[in-house]
Amino acid sequence: TVVNERIAEEAQALGVLTNRADRPDDGDFIVPATAHQGPVTISVHTSGISSAAAASIRNELVNALDPAWPKALEIVAPYRPLIQQRFAGNAKQRVERLVKLTDSHAFQLDKTEGPDALKRYCETLASHAG
Repeated sequence: TVVNERIAEEAQALGVLTNRADRPDDGDFIVPATAHQGPVTISVHTSGISSAAAASIRNELVNALDPAWPKALEIVAPYRPLIQQRFAGNAKQRVERLVKLTDSHAFQLDKTEGPDALKRYCETLASHAG
């Protein structure tokens, strides 16, 4: 619309970033439909076709997310920097251990045996002997 165009032009002249909901390609940034569940962020954008569709898709994804994922990620979070530090000189072991922190085995261990079992597993991965 004329009003949106004028506002965008004035903002640009002032060096202010704009989001153009009516014409996303003419804006400086986009705002996707976003949801946070603990350390998990789900974000959906439809290239300006429909913010309502983006919100619906986001909600579907949020509802499909196993609630155990955010909890498990919060448990393993402190072990990531430990592994990065302890295996800084061995890229292969560092990567293998970081992957194992959040692989299906770790996730299932948390779901079937609980958070203490997952913590013990992470401690093993973070140790030089693990």
